Amino acid sequence: MNSGIHHLQVYLPGRCVAKKDAVPFSQYPLTQGDAAESLTVLPRDEDVISMALTVVRDLMQRTGIAWDSIGMIQVGTSTNVDRTKPIQSYICAMFNEHGVYDIIGGDNTFACNAGMNALMHVASWMGSPLWNGKLGLVVTADFSHTATAIRYPYDRVWNGAAACAAVIAPNAALTIDTYESRTCHNFTSIRPASAAPYRSYPDAGGPESFERFYERELGQIVQSWKEKHHVSRIADAFDYFAIHDITPSRVRKSFKTVMEADGAEGGDYLEKLLPSLSFFQHTQHTGVSNVLLYLAGIVATESCRGSSDSRDSSDSRDSRDSRVFCLGEGSGFQTSILTLRGDIRGVSLNNVRHLLEKSVPLTWWEYHDLCEAHLDLYGRPRPSTAKSRLATESLAPVRIASVDETLKRRYEGLTADSGDTVKWPRARFNLIAGTLLIFDVPLLIGPVIYLWQCDTSQPAGWNEALNLVSAASTLIWRSLALLSPNTLYPELAFTTPFVQQRYRLNLRSFSFFAAVVCVWTLVHPADRMATALWISYFVFRQLNLAVTLHRIEPLLFAHDAIVVICYLVAIQAGIGFIVAAMAGSLLIGNWRSIARTTLSWISWTTRCRPSGISMGETMAHRSEGGGQS
Repeated sequence: MNSGIHHLQVYLPGRCVAKKDAVPFSQYPLTQGDAAESLTVLPRDEDVISMALTVVRDLMQRTGIAWDSIGMIQVGTSTNVDRTKPIQSYICAMFNEHGVYDIIGGDNTFACNAGMNALMHVASWMGSPLWNGKLGLVVTADFSHTATAIRYPYDRVWNGAAACAAVIAPNAALTIDTYESRTCHNFTSIRPASAAPYRSYPDAGGPESFERFYERELGQIVQSWKEKHHVSRIADAFDYFAIHDITPSRVRKSFKTVMEADGAEGGDYLEKLLPSLSFFQHTQHTGVSNVLLYLAGIVATESCRGSSDSRDSSDSRDSRDSRVFCLGEGSGFQTSILTLRGDIRGVSLNNVRHLLEKSVPLTWWEYHDLCEAHLDLYGRPRPSTAKSRLATESLAPVRIASVDETLKRRYEGLTADSGDTVKWPRARFNLIAGTLLIFDVPLLIGPVIYLWQCDTSQPAGWNEALNLVSAASTLIWRSLALLSPNTLYPELAFTTPFVQQRYRLNLRSFSFFAAVVCVWTLVHPADRMATALWISYFVFRQLNLAVTLHRIEPLLFAHDAIVVICYLVAIQAGIGFIVAAMAGSLLIGNWRSIARTTLSWISWTTRCRPSGISMGETMAHRSEGGGQS
């Protein structure tokens, strides 16, 4: 029985950054082919699991495949977030919601070639005596976060994010023809922890030796495949080529290497490679998703050519017996060749061009900020800064709902066998902050208003009153905080154990500081030192929230800002100083947004905004036989 690809689905996060914007910050020179290139960006509230859930949900909805018709799910990724719980189990939760539990499979975890392995696992299962007659599902999801690129450190011009899914069916339109793999042990790519960036350094010879090693491996596996299948020249034996590498320019270079080893000129056969880059040039390196993304580009190109053939019969080539040559690589230790044969136009594909056109452009600074946020892979998810402009006919992507104290990750809309989602306890937080406002603010505002109506040359008594009010309320509050921090500080239940430990330490040291200030105030209520300490206390509380949890709660912030301003009035601070303090409080409350806006403005003023080329124009140009974009 011949199994192959029947449906393809691609999901791209709704953010992108133009590659032209990256050039001032990259050691890679901008080439003519880079003018229209961009890369997809993963928002803060999405990860590889949410992308995998989104692409599977959209695939099942678009194709109408019954949930109980899937028998195996294999996931390929190099960014798994848990050492024991596979991404496949999250996908199975959606099937569980439809009463389907008899699913086998798991995760294939290593760089890039894991997608090819996941595909072959499903194909091998369908060709074995253990096959139960159901369809197979291959899911690839990756966020290619790389701090050290092949040539230069801290170069992120080729880090993208994408998720793809393929339905593997018997007697499909595009069937698997041959498969060849070559494996050896080395350290050309290593990623000791999922939250850490890739490290691409070979054992010896320095970073430059990676290219030589990769080219040697490509030549050896191609030669081995040709000998095994008695093919003299692959250049003439295939209609389409998909060669794995990190950037479109590197793909073209590797393709040239393969063609020269085959005894052909790479430029003469470039039109067979370009379709695979149709979407890849807009995503850049997407890890294990590359192989299916290449195939999606070929399917889209062939479909575009088919629609033009209906108007122009000059192209008489029969697409029902097309042959595709896919060459993949992963972790530098495994290279694979997958060949497919059949009717490419018979493979269904979602509208990937629409996803690209609706993508929200970001500046390079915003992209860098998102990359840094994803380093803390188990951290508290934060809302995305860019507004989504997804199509009305498309469902919103699955997003992270929470990460609780046991590191369990919850996702919006995924409820089966996952328990209740843990949400930010805003109601309890507002209740606590509201209590502060109800009891503290009248006691603070009253003396200050009276102070303005009386002789302001004698403010010592009212300053003393403010200190005593702050000491009395804070002494009770901090004593309770030391005994039961989880009750009075609900944000602790939302963060990870590492952040909890750090924040608890801050709370205890802060509570000790507050207790000392309270005792000092009760002994010396009119001391100016006590007043200065109380102003520092309220400022430090907001800084602790902003720096530790990256969160400012408006109600608590309003309370502390009012208290500090009341103190400044009581000590007869000048109007200019009070205005400066109010401005400073606004800066503290919005420092992340202000910093991001400032950096974006600087990036816009230091370089020109690129003019994008629509996918429709690019595909039309290629369908007419144009050159590379």
